[in-house]
Amino acid sequence: MNPDDAIHEALTSMLSNGPVADHVALERLVEAGYFDFLLESGASSADLDLEYCAELLDDISTEHDKVWWDTETCDFHLTKSLVVDRIMTHRIEEVDLERGSINPSTDLGVLDFDLLEATELRFTGAGVDGAFGRMEWPLPAEPAPQAGDLVGYRRTGEDLVVEFPIPAVAADPETDALVRQALTDAMASVSEGVGTEFVFEQLEVFARHPQLFRTPLAPMTELLLAAGMERRGPYFGPSDRAWVTPTERYDEMRRRRLSHRFGFSDCCHDAYELVITALSQSIDPQTVDPRTVEDRTVEPQTIETLREAIAHSAVSLALAEWIEAEPTAREAAIAFLRP
Repeated sequence: MNPDDAIHEALTSMLSNGPVADHVALERLVEAGYFDFLLESGASSADLDLEYCAELLDDISTEHDKVWWDTETCDFHLTKSLVVDRIMTHRIEEVDLERGSINPSTDLGVLDFDLLEATELRFTGAGVDGAFGRMEWPLPAEPAPQAGDLVGYRRTGEDLVVEFPIPAVAADPETDALVRQALTDAMASVSEGVGTEFVFEQLEVFARHPQLFRTPLAPMTELLLAAGMERRGPYFGPSDRAWVTPTERYDEMRRRRLSHRFGFSDCCHDAYELVITALSQSIDPQTVDPRTVEDRTVEPQTIETLREAIAHSAVSLALAEWIEAEPTAREAAIAFLRP
């Protein structure tokens, strides 16, 4: 086992009895020798750079979905401990009925956050009993659902229990006010001016308000809107000030870098985006179809047009740099460039 995996395994074992402050976890791991691989021959744990060890522990913990770090209290939690016995609801839509399944997204996705490596999840209850894809949560089978019905999913161990029907959630001013404040506080921790899918933030709410979401409440999407947020696609942000989606922020930063590094003008950016979109979406170079990335739509193009885009200005240089960072795109790039 490599050192990173050994540290992660020891950390998760330590957290099985409850949350642990990050400095305490670091002390225990150092004392147990988990960071000794950093030492030169003949050195002891007293020679370790504890600041570097703390950074390494933070990196290791955030690379895995099994552990969640509370940025306010600086405690490590087992993610599973935050989601087990929570129930989240979803208001069934016509698109769910047509598809025959539910995309968990913002309403439900937090419940399997520690199971992201699993390709399937097991569901029981409401006439359901079996394994389903992570992005295809089953609709209740008994009784038959209708658009507008509330369905609940409760995490139990490694499984999820479908609870249906869920009666209309009764108004409780005290709980409503607590939920609204909890969501507002969590949203305040999001990077200024950038929206979020509000999954990490739900874990923050769970950690700081262990009594919430033990009984059915309105769907998270509806709670966020009621708390003064607005929605753009899968992202949420404050309705009273400007914000951009993470994709928009990334695109803007990339445009600035390309303009500075390669002297791109608008036409260069357009040509570059056309090629990158084709490669990143793994489009068959012989049949390039329209693809949508956020709000940007690529019109049908011929392979010759793509080659012209690659030849435009410094696009080929920028493309070579991107391919170097994205090895999986190399085969597609070779197909585009092949005579």
